[in-house]
Amino acid sequence: MYIGRSRNLYLNDSYKIPSSAHRSEILVSSLIFLIKQKTKVAFAP
Repeated sequence: MYIGRSRNLYLNDSYKIPSSAHRSEILVSSLIFLIKQKTKVAFAP
């Protein structure tokens, strides 16, 4: 539970979300958002 505590605290400060599951959801959704932004530019008519 305390493994990687400093990293977890850093991520908690970054996202203000205590749960690692929610934090990974934020990471995944932000990655998807960035990919959509890039592909939107690439596939814009």
